[in-house]
Amino acid sequence: MAHLPPEIRTHILNAAREAWPDDFEMQKYTLEHQTNAYFKLLSLYSRLEKNETTHAIFSRAEAAWKHDYEMRLYEVTHQLEALEALYTRPDHASPQTPKAPAAIIEAIKIRACTEWPGDYEMQHHTLEGQLEAYRKVEAFKDTHARDSAAQSVITMALSEWPDDYEMQLHTIEEQMSALKELANYRAPNVPVNVLVQIRQKAVEEWPDDFAMQLHTIENQVNAWRALNAT
Repeated sequence: MAHLPPEIRTHILNAAREAWPDDFEMQKYTLEHQTNAYFKLLSLYSRLEKNETTHAIFSRAEAAWKHDYEMRLYEVTHQLEALEALYTRPDHASPQTPKAPAAIIEAIKIRACTEWPGDYEMQHHTLEGQLEAYRKVEAFKDTHARDSAAQSVITMALSEWPDDYEMQLHTIEEQMSALKELANYRAPNVPVNVLVQIRQKAVEEWPDDFAMQLHTIENQVNAWRALNAT
């Protein structure tokens, strides 16, 4: 078995002694596990195709965890797994849900690369989250095709967040929840004519935003109650 370079062993031991100054068992444990991770990193690097991407992954891990080979191994392994997932299995749609069009996947990838340059784990996380949201938005469109209120919500969500499917989904869910609350809204002890006036004003101010209508109504009702408290 190959021997650990003396300078590497010294760095590991110094870190172990600093972390566990009076615990020789933990120092030994740390040395063994860090040594194991060091050789796994060497083996992994030797098996990989050498290119700019793999070099960047290893360099980034080294910069973040200079003498912590376990964390470097963890970082490199997860980045490589994410990189493979990005380009070999980008859409995990089930048989019941259609896959996203290639153009959608590519657009999400480009955005993820821009937001997280060099971080393939976060790129993959972004891709998966956006694709899941895309499928849910598409399913919502299909199931609410004849619902005029839902259609106005969809229009607003797509207009505000044309390239962000997670925010589209968040907007749709928030607006539909507010719409349901508006339909069931009651204001005990508030005169009917006052509540009608408040609701009309909220609709005039926020004709297509049910969340803001609800927010406005609640604030106005609370203010009216405070002004008319006995």
